Amino acid sequence: ALWNVANRQRVDVLSKWPRGDRRFVSYLDQQPQLTELREAIDWLRDVPCNACQGVLRDLDKAWQRLFKGLADRPNFKRRWDSVGMIDPAFRATWVGDDWIRLPKLGRVHAVIHRPLAGSPKTCTVTRRGDHWFASICTEVQIPDPCVSRRAVVGIDRGVTSILADSDGRTVAPPDRLVRMAKLVDVAKAKADRKQKGSNNRAKAQRLVTQRQMKETDIRREFLHEESRYYAECYGVIVVEKLKIDNMTKSAKGTVEEPGRNVKAKAGLNRAILRSGWGQFVTMLCYKAEETGAIVVEVPAAYSSQTCSECGHVASENRNGKRFCCVSCGHEDDADINAARVLVQRYRNGEGAIIGGYNSKLKPKKTLRVTKGKKKTCAATPAVDARSFVKAGTQITGEAHVGTL
Repeated sequence: ALWNVANRQRVDVLSKWPRGDRRFVSYLDQQPQLTELREAIDWLRDVPCNACQGVLRDLDKAWQRLFKGLADRPNFKRRWDSVGMIDPAFRATWVGDDWIRLPKLGRVHAVIHRPLAGSPKTCTVTRRGDHWFASICTEVQIPDPCVSRRAVVGIDRGVTSILADSDGRTVAPPDRLVRMAKLVDVAKAKADRKQKGSNNRAKAQRLVTQRQMKETDIRREFLHEESRYYAECYGVIVVEKLKIDNMTKSAKGTVEEPGRNVKAKAGLNRAILRSGWGQFVTMLCYKAEETGAIVVEVPAAYSSQTCSECGHVASENRNGKRFCCVSCGHEDDADINAARVLVQRYRNGEGAIIGGYNSKLKPKKTLRVTKGKKKTCAATPAVDARSFVKAGTQITGEAHVGTL
């Protein structure tokens, strides 16, 4: 409720001003009004003040991501959406091996699956389905990683094979993930057949939520393992630049211009979203920071139709999962061939660093004197992607999947 009220205030203020002279509401504007709101609403007064301030901070971060072009405008939350409580000052204290003390709630039983490391900073309590989770953020001093000198690898993302790299390794979706996805579809179909507003529909919807949570957990664990493998075993990881939002748009069309193959396109969209392409790259980027590797994004155009041996581009080169160049006769798995094309594009100087070692450093600006005046040169990247790994560097030994 507090999120929706604060978000509505921001939207209303934004819509009252013309585009060229818009005013924006910030956290500093809304935080003083929180005291008056807590005095007017009884149940809001029972919520810890720090938790209310945490909601306003999260909303402010969501709007800042909008202004930076990293996300869409924050949505309003429904009653059944996941709820949470943030304790930014960390007033939660451990009571024992299976208890957490929360503000205004006292001791709460919890399953502690790992000991705390470092200095606790914040505690966030969230609900997913019928389960509650307490996430405690701690501050730990870690040494800066050295630059990785391991080999270069290209990764092509797909549906049948979620990952295929330039070393010939292909990764299919886990069987349990495929089974759980089918169970989710069955549960959704049963829930749709129930009468709206009935208790049976509510029970069926809870089953859908439970299975979706299980599917999400399986996918997250799988992506953690794969991203850790590549971050630890390679120095430069090359991925293709994909616009997933555009790739998963609906093909229904309009009444005047109806879409074609709508059912097949909807199935492809579900398969893409269930593969977790974007989440895999996100995990890969922050894990690469820990190991000293870098993640490079290169253009994806015609990578599946380009021969990795002679560079010939033709749609006839690919026939399903097999790649057979009509120019030189090279044959390979289509996804593996595409991954090797990505590596070639990286070696040709294409692409940009999107994560990993020193990826968050701001570009350095230099000054030079021209006709008695200071002139700012174009910003130079803080890190050169090709300076990390020499051509021909190889990695030996078996890969080891580390901990998450």
